[in-house]
Amino acid sequence: AGTGVVLDGVYSTQFGFDLKDDYTRVDGLEFKRFSTASGGPAAVRVSDAFNVLLDGLIVHDFPTAGGAVYGIRGSPSGAASFTIRNSLIYDGYESAIFVNNPLVTATVENVTVYGMAQNAGVYLQNGAMTVTNTISMAGGGGSPDFRDPLAAMVQSYNLSEDTSAAGTGSLVNQVAA
Repeated sequence: AGTGVVLDGVYSTQFGFDLKDDYTRVDGLEFKRFSTASGGPAAVRVSDAFNVLLDGLIVHDFPTAGGAVYGIRGSPSGAASFTIRNSLIYDGYESAIFVNNPLVTATVENVTVYGMAQNAGVYLQNGAMTVTNTISMAGGGGSPDFRDPLAAMVQSYNLSEDTSAAGTGSLVNQVAA
């Protein structure tokens, strides 16, 4: 059996991938140890790009080095849209998936998130996000697994260990074994 591509961010300056082209597809990559002392780094950031597809990613072990660190995040300033699906994100510092810009639209499908140390697994601070068939457990720092302070996240068929999974067919208060 062959091995896939692993991007090890142990010496990174900010991002694994900073995607800036429309209709980009990133498929089947592993990102690990992306963390810097500057605020806001991520293994993958979608900046000023539309219709980006992130599929089959494994993102893990992104601890803090003095700033907030994310697995996948939208552009903090420009407009963007992306879909992340069929992916696993675990053992991170801040959020696994983070959107904090009203000009960003994210779609999250069939993603498993576990073990964020400081914040929610899936976090919509501002913007638009649709989350379906997603498991988010072990949000850190007392944060919910799905965090949506503006009540703008559209959810269905999700699972959480607290009461934050919402919408049609979602399961709440589940326990990871």
